[in-house]
Amino acid sequence: MLSIIVLSSDGYADCWHPFFQSFKKYFPLKDEYEILLSTNEKKYEHEGLLIKMINSGLTTSWSKRLKNCVKQAKYENLFVLTEDFFIRSPLNVVMFEGFLDLLQQRDDVDHIRLLSTYDRTKSSPSKFPSLDLIDPKTKLRFLYLPGLWKRKVLAKYLFNFESVFMSEKIGDIRSTIYKDNFYAISRSYYKKHGQFYDCTPSGALFKGKWSKDWIVPFFERENIDIDLTIRGFATLDFQKSTRLQNKMQLIKHPIPTIQSFSTLLWLKIRGILGLIKKK
Repeated sequence: MLSIIVLSSDGYADCWHPFFQSFKKYFPLKDEYEILLSTNEKKYEHEGLLIKMINSGLTTSWSKRLKNCVKQAKYENLFVLTEDFFIRSPLNVVMFEGFLDLLQQRDDVDHIRLLSTYDRTKSSPSKFPSLDLIDPKTKLRFLYLPGLWKRKVLAKYLFNFESVFMSEKIGDIRSTIYKDNFYAISRSYYKKHGQFYDCTPSGALFKGKWSKDWIVPFFERENIDIDLTIRGFATLDFQKSTRLQNKMQLIKHPIPTIQSFSTLLWLKIRGILGLIKKK
């Protein structure tokens, strides 16, 4: 039993066809899995896949759209992806189902990240084969990289007013207070086999532009016809220019920024008072 949530917005609708074409080819779908596509208003169908659209409106924030999707998911176990994380090779079915069993059966497993972030996230070997335990106070602990989630765990990190940037940044700190157990594909597995499946931890897009290194040969190999010039490519200069833009979000959107830090302060107070209990 698994709800597969694909996070997107109408502005990225051109990614839906390549995403679901490769998903259908490489992901081991089962009848008891459902697929939900979270976006604004657009509709989409893909031959051979039953996709449930979760439309939340044009003005709805990123986090609220995800929150709506999580609420409408049929199952308690979620596989969360974004529309530019194209699956480029078959998944190891046995390992994937093993990870899903851990999530279902263990109270001490709250999230399993399926792509390694190399040395940017501190972790240590765990008691589970091929999984490292993500350190409780490391950077990049809370990310919307492809991964398995318990629904009740992910839901408590979602606030209606947050962008994906704020949700991840503040989520990092929230996760240290909640003390949820986050796991990731182990470094030893990555060094021996590479990523769990053929995808990069940065996806196919960087701030709305294509990653030139691999997207062209991928589309050619999969016979995907798409005009790449519409978005253009993320050059090094472009990538450098966007780093400051992320930080400027805090200033450009003061009200949601204040709201985010207010929820964090209240969470810290509850933690100090011992009012937060592990579910």
